[in-house]
Amino acid sequence: MSERIVLAINLKPEMRLKYCDMHRNPNIHVVRLLEQAGHTHYKIHLFNDLLVASFDYTGKDLNADREWLRSQPELQSWMSETADCQTQIEPITSGSWWTTMEQVFPIGDAE
Repeated sequence: MSERIVLAINLKPEMRLKYCDMHRNPNIHVVRLLEQAGHTHYKIHLFNDLLVASFDYTGKDLNADREWLRSQPELQSWMSETADCQTQIEPITSGSWWTTMEQVFPIGDAE
Protein backbone atom coordinates (compact mmCIF):
# COMPACT_ATOMS: atom_id res chain seq x y z
CA MET A 1 0.00 0.00 0.00
CA SER A 2 1.24 3.51 -0.73
CA GLU A 3 0.52 7.01 0.48
CA ARG A 4 0.45 9.98 -1.89
CA ILE A 5 2.43 12.97 -0.61
CA VAL A 6 1.92 16.39 -2.22
CA LEU A 7 4.09 19.40 -1.36
CA ALA A 8 4.47 22.97 -2.62
CA ILE A 9 7.12 25.68 -2.55
CA ASN A 10 7.88 28.82 -4.54
CA LEU A 11 10.59 28.99 -7.16
CA LYS A 12 12.77 32.08 -7.36
CA PRO A 13 12.02 33.46 -10.86
CA GLU A 14 15.68 34.13 -11.59
CA MET A 15 16.48 30.46 -10.83
CA ARG A 16 13.80 28.92 -13.09
CA LEU A 17 16.20 27.85 -15.85
CA LYS A 18 18.73 26.29 -13.46
CA TYR A 19 16.06 24.45 -11.47
CA CYS A 20 14.27 23.12 -14.54
CA ASP A 21 17.53 22.02 -16.17
CA MET A 22 18.56 20.15 -13.00
CA HIS A 23 15.26 18.29 -12.91
CA ARG A 24 15.02 17.57 -16.61
CA ASN A 25 18.45 15.90 -16.33
CA PRO A 26 18.49 14.64 -12.74
CA ASN A 27 21.42 13.07 -10.96
CA ILE A 28 20.79 9.32 -11.34
CA HIS A 29 22.22 8.67 -7.86
CA VAL A 30 19.59 11.01 -6.37
CA VAL A 31 16.84 9.22 -8.29
CA ARG A 32 18.04 5.84 -7.01
CA LEU A 33 18.25 7.10 -3.42
CA LEU A 34 14.67 8.37 -3.58
CA GLU A 35 13.50 5.01 -4.91
CA GLN A 36 15.44 3.16 -2.17
CA ALA A 37 13.64 5.30 0.40
CA GLY A 38 10.22 4.34 -0.96
CA HIS A 39 9.61 7.52 -2.97
CA THR A 40 8.06 6.36 -6.25
CA HIS A 41 6.27 8.11 -9.10
CA TYR A 42 7.98 11.37 -8.08
CA LYS A 43 6.74 14.35 -10.10
CA ILE A 44 7.30 18.10 -9.88
CA HIS A 45 5.01 20.51 -11.70
CA LEU A 46 5.58 24.23 -12.23
CA PHE A 47 2.92 26.95 -12.53
CA ASN A 48 4.32 30.47 -12.71
CA ASP A 49 6.61 30.43 -9.64
CA LEU A 50 4.81 27.65 -7.77
CA LEU A 51 6.39 24.19 -7.62
CA VAL A 52 4.12 21.28 -6.69
CA ALA A 53 5.76 17.93 -5.98
CA SER A 54 3.98 14.62 -5.57
CA PHE A 55 5.16 11.11 -4.92
CA ASP A 56 3.87 7.81 -3.68
CA TYR A 57 5.49 6.66 -0.48
CA THR A 58 5.73 2.87 -0.32
CA GLY A 59 7.89 2.47 2.79
CA LYS A 60 6.92 1.87 6.40
CA ASP A 61 8.30 4.95 8.20
CA LEU A 62 8.34 8.19 6.19
CA ASN A 63 10.19 10.18 8.86
CA ALA A 64 12.94 7.55 9.17
CA ASP A 65 13.30 7.27 5.40
CA ARG A 66 13.44 11.06 5.01
CA GLU A 67 16.10 11.22 7.74
CA TRP A 68 18.11 8.51 5.94
CA LEU A 69 17.83 10.47 2.69
CA ARG A 70 19.08 13.66 4.38
CA SER A 71 22.17 11.73 5.55
CA GLN A 72 23.21 10.74 2.02
CA PRO A 73 26.03 12.94 0.58
CA GLU A 74 24.68 12.89 -3.00
CA LEU A 75 21.29 14.04 -1.81
CA GLN A 76 22.79 16.69 0.49
CA SER A 77 24.56 18.26 -2.46
CA TRP A 78 21.45 18.07 -4.66
CA MET A 79 19.23 19.56 -1.95
CA SER A 80 21.67 22.40 -1.34
CA GLU A 81 21.60 23.33 -5.03
CA THR A 82 17.82 23.10 -5.33
CA ALA A 83 17.24 25.01 -2.06
CA ASP A 84 19.14 27.95 -3.56
CA CYS A 85 16.42 28.05 -6.23
CA GLN A 86 13.45 27.96 -3.85
CA THR A 87 11.69 30.28 -1.44
CA GLN A 88 9.15 29.24 1.15
CA ILE A 89 5.43 29.88 0.90
CA GLU A 90 4.00 32.05 3.67
CA PRO A 91 2.78 31.05 6.14
CA ILE A 92 5.11 28.08 6.21
CA THR A 93 4.17 24.98 8.15
CA SER A 94 6.21 24.28 11.27
CA GLY A 95 9.81 23.50 10.45
CA SER A 96 9.20 22.29 6.89
CA TRP A 97 10.89 23.68 3.81
CA TRP A 98 8.14 22.46 1.46
CA THR A 99 4.51 23.03 2.55
CA THR A 100 2.31 19.95 2.73
CA MET A 101 -0.81 20.35 0.62
CA GLU A 102 -4.24 19.21 1.77
CA GLN A 103 -6.17 16.83 -0.44
CA VAL A 104 -9.75 18.04 -1.00
CA PHE A 105 -10.90 15.77 -3.88
CA PRO A 106 -10.21 12.10 -3.13
CA ILE A 107 -11.97 10.14 -5.90
CA GLY A 108 -10.27 6.78 -6.37
CA ASP A 109 -8.70 6.64 -2.90
CA ALA A 110 -9.30 3.51 -0.87
CA GLU A 111 -11.42 4.11 2.21
